[in-house]
Amino acid sequence: MSCDHVAVATVQTVKSTCSQSNHSRISVELNSHAVTCVVGSNVLVIHDHEHFVDIYSFDKETCHANACTVDAAIAYKDPVTHSTVILMINQAIKINSMHNILVCPLQCCVHVTTVNESPKFLSASPSEHNHALLAHDPTGCSPPLTILLTLNGVTSYFEARCPSLAEYEDDSIPKYHLTSESPPWDHSTSLYSSQEDRMVDYRGCLISKLSTDPHSPDMVVGSVVLPCTRLLTLPTMRILLQS
Repeated sequence: MSCDHVAVATVQTVKSTCSQSNHSRISVELNSHAVTCVVGSNVLVIHDHEHFVDIYSFDKETCHANACTVDAAIAYKDPVTHSTVILMINQAIKINSMHNILVCPLQCCVHVTTVNESPKFLSASPSEHNHALLAHDPTGCSPPLTILLTLNGVTSYFEARCPSLAEYEDDSIPKYHLTSESPPWDHSTSLYSSQEDRMVDYRGCLISKLSTDPHSPDMVVGSVVLPCTRLLTLPTMRILLQS
């Protein structure tokens, strides 16, 4: 079996900030420094992409060579309904020495998983959707699944566990995808930064609303917004012209 070896992918944090004394529980942590989602050995691997990367820590000295890229399943218990759902973390890097999971927020957002990182106590009008992930039903038949986040120090996380193969194959257990199966996730692309840059002018004011696929290079301007410009009514303009 031949596999491609790709360029280095940098993950800034490779150790959990949460206690992992009970390895049956997985701490799933938001980490904006992780350029790709990272899973450990305690997940159910559904698919191996046969795609290898080298992982470096923040000091550039610790390296995990030839880490594989997988689609992984974890089980999450809804605290409201007490029912179990399967969460898919697709195109994640697998490091066997890890017991926690690092979630790349942008990789989730590109898949239209809503990531609300701000804690409820910092919100002016807190709701259940603050400090939570909203995973959408791929069939569109059910409302989004709200995955509540909690804090350990300054790290936002939720708890999950490794499902059995029987649970994964059970059609009665809903499956939600936190990240996309395709197209291939490319953390080094300039597409996202260029789209973000085109949203504002040189003063940082919003200039357009873009309606486009986040993977598409075509930028479709939907409407123009000028929040930094004072809009004058016709009578006001006449007064200014006469003065």
